[in-house]
Amino acid sequence: MARIFLSPSFFLLLTLVASVAADPTDWVSVDYFGSTRNPYIGGQSSVKDAEKAVVRGADKAHKRGRKSVANERDVASPSGDRHDYLSWAPYHWPDCNWCGSGRGYYGGEPDNTTDPDAGDLPASNRPNYQTGDSWHDDTEEEGIETSSAHDEVMLASGRHRRMLRSRRHLDRPAVDDSPPTASLARTPDLALDRNTTETAYGLQASIQVAAKKPSKTDKTSKCTPSPTKEMAPSATWTTCPYKTRDGKVNPDVRKLNGPGAINDFSQMSIYDAMAFVITRSGGYVDSLVKSIQTFYIDDATRMNPHMEYGQVRRGPGKEGQQGSFAGILDGRGHIKTVNAIMLVKALHPKAWTNDIDKAVNQWMAEYTDWMTKSSLGKKALTRPNNHGTFFAAQLAATKLVIGDTNGARDVINHFFDNEFQDQISSSGEQPFEAVRTRPFHYRCFNLEGLIVLAKIAEEVGVDVWSKRSKRGATIQDAVDFTMRVDPKKEDVHQLVPLVVSVSRAYGDPQGRYAAFLSKSWSTYRSKPFWLYNQAPSQAKQSKRTVEYRRDDELPLVFGCPSIFDGDKEVELDLDLFVSCAQLKPFFEGTAGVLMLSDGTAPFQ
Repeated sequence: MARIFLSPSFFLLLTLVASVAADPTDWVSVDYFGSTRNPYIGGQSSVKDAEKAVVRGADKAHKRGRKSVANERDVASPSGDRHDYLSWAPYHWPDCNWCGSGRGYYGGEPDNTTDPDAGDLPASNRPNYQTGDSWHDDTEEEGIETSSAHDEVMLASGRHRRMLRSRRHLDRPAVDDSPPTASLARTPDLALDRNTTETAYGLQASIQVAAKKPSKTDKTSKCTPSPTKEMAPSATWTTCPYKTRDGKVNPDVRKLNGPGAINDFSQMSIYDAMAFVITRSGGYVDSLVKSIQTFYIDDATRMNPHMEYGQVRRGPGKEGQQGSFAGILDGRGHIKTVNAIMLVKALHPKAWTNDIDKAVNQWMAEYTDWMTKSSLGKKALTRPNNHGTFFAAQLAATKLVIGDTNGARDVINHFFDNEFQDQISSSGEQPFEAVRTRPFHYRCFNLEGLIVLAKIAEEVGVDVWSKRSKRGATIQDAVDFTMRVDPKKEDVHQLVPLVVSVSRAYGDPQGRYAAFLSKSWSTYRSKPFWLYNQAPSQAKQSKRTVEYRRDDELPLVFGCPSIFDGDKEVELDLDLFVSCAQLKPFFEGTAGVLMLSDGTAPFQ
């Protein structure tokens, strides 16, 4: 297995287009919105626009129809069972140097290499808070270009260039202990990988790779024999070695139906449930039931209750074509669906029958069993970054919906007593996220998972809003820190729903959060997440944040996070490793907060 270490020379300078983030993973209070004793009264002026956005989103989702993971196009999972969820590792790229006239295959749209984790898909695929649209992955419309004639036209036209690639580290020691700088995630590597020639539009992903024929006089050149003159994509997937490029999505991952199906299904589910809460129209419950039957129950379309083939590592050898712990992250949409089920069940509509309830509980119980017993689940559980956070959130949600309240509470307490303890430094920085190539995005993404866990915890009577990391920081401190960071080319809208949630949980006596929201997204009150956060917080209001804690309350001596016990590096994402030395500046605060030109912190 080729290991990629996070070092200054690894990172690429990404050109990102600011975009509206997708509807994030969230949790709507069942006690508040689903209570028959004290029903939610809609139509108030403060939430009217947000209500309309939710109902509009549900109606548009119905028009697009329902998808299933069983409807994979011409690509089957390694098991051959079309009911198995399948996705490919998004940051993996083929690294072939074909001999002769063969061609390597990349596939996909040239301008579609953004990170799918928090929904920052291209505009055509991305839900829109402005209108309330739900997830929509235009998989059917995204043609995969395989024509050699097209490739030759592109090469002849001159509309291509060699891309900047991260330098290979074949001669490096196993661990890079060199400390990063404050600009770690923004240091471009100007070295070209000379074993690969890529064609691209601008700085984006290539469609195909023209073969590179080694010089007859160059005895050091090495190449991989091409099995055919014109390779089929599937041959590339199983023959080429793949390498990781953090934050750079191989666009051919969108060839698969599974990720879009889960996203569509989960977003439609929560919209249907909330539209029923708002309107009390039984048609939305009927729609939810049909979606549940399609995705979880019906023999022809159901998803098998596991993620064995999530984020598959492509390539030759024993490790090729196997799922990874990172693939469980793809299942976070089940949290929205569980939330939708619990909201509807609390209001006792006739359409939610005992048979439906029993079948859903059976699926969730089997999925929960797989998460806790599989080798992939056991590894995801211990990850110190967003993977561990969203694993805990999924597991707590599935336990909650099957009635295992104590089990859900145990999952939450275990996470906050263990993995959470090393996630936030004394300054509020999240080192395991800040070290990535897109630090602002990943800070927000992990916070998304933490906030979901905190809201689920409220359902089982646990307050984790006031829970502190071993360095004295809370979820609020992490949000406050991220508000002070200049997002550069990344999208500040990712942070807005999280600030709304934190404002609800901790209060906003100084008006700092309200000022940030108005400045960052003036129409935030018309978005679904504004409605979701109307439930009164059950958290104990925090009176002091990181800005007011005394120095003597903070740890004075740095120690490596416990995940490093016995290991010199830790796998954060598939084939992506980090050392303690690389994280140390972020824990100590020496990596610094980016300031504006006038010397002040953004949104302070």
